Amino acid sequence: MVLVHLGVSGGLEPLFGCSDKDIQLPANATVRTAITWVRDNLLNGDTEHQFMIDNQIRPGILVLYNDADCELVGMDQALQDRDSLSFISTIHGG
Repeated sequence: MVLVHLGVSGGLEPLFGCSDKDIQLPANATVRTAITWVRDNLLNGDTEHQFMIDNQIRPGILVLYNDADCELVGMDQALQDRDSLSFISTIHGG
């Protein structure tokens, strides 16, 4: 098992019911498997469509792995103990 710190901000907090949380994932977890685990285990109610579309993170949600954009790091990046994974909405109402 690996312990990963999950951060949520930019208006996504109601989907998860928190702004940060430590989660335990299997030892062979990647960013991609962590996102699936988060979707299946942490989202409140029927909110998946606000987080993912067709098994992809919704446009407008930035995914950071240890403060680096996952589009640069890669979704198959293996997670290590004490890594951080953050979801930040870049779309705000006003």
